[in-house]
Amino acid sequence: MSGGSNALLNLVVFYLSYNYLFDRNVVAFAGFVITPYIAAYIVALGVTFPVGFLLNKYFVFQGVKGQVSKQLSLYAGLTVANIFLEYILLHLLIGRFNIAATLAQCFIIILLSGLSYLFQSYVTFRSSVR
Repeated sequence: MSGGSNALLNLVVFYLSYNYLFDRNVVAFAGFVITPYIAAYIVALGVTFPVGFLLNKYFVFQGVKGQVSKQLSLYAGLTVANIFLEYILLHLLIGRFNIAATLAQCFIIILLSGLSYLFQSYVTFRSSVR
């Protein structure tokens, strides 16, 4: 439930950022040119990273004890891996195959959410993480 809520939050923030904040235009930031879907992804990540960790720590895996700093670092490592995968998949699905940005993001969220849940279950929030 919390993973789905966070995924929905990600999709809503992505959609609003892509369509309204960046108005589907290329973004120039600190001398870099960023596609609007990558800019929207960055905004969505900024919102959903802390929300996702807190939901997982205190609701999904609430009975699991362990050092919060260790769990946070594992969660952050998984997030970094997901960033690379999402970056590649966004460019592939939107840039190469011309799939609508929100639809592509929805597909990617479903794929990476499943993989992330497995990693968190067996690594990040397993009972023996100390």
